[in-house]
Amino acid sequence: MKATIRADGFLLVSAETDLEAYALQRWARENLGADWFDATARQPQAKIILDWSDWLVITPSGPELRAKVPT
Repeated sequence: MKATIRADGFLLVSAETDLEAYALQRWARENLGADWFDATARQPQAKIILDWSDWLVITPSGPELRAKVPT
């Protein structure tokens, strides 16, 4: 995982592997709730950005994390 403190004070946590993306998703569900993907659902109390955009796929049933396709 890669952690960066941005100039605006946010902690940006980026997954670099499939396992890390899965771990970030599990952490978000446990600590941010089931509506972790909906920014309007509630105001976050900490300045944290979780980036697993390389793994996130939006499906009709909602967002899902999928293994990265090898390049």
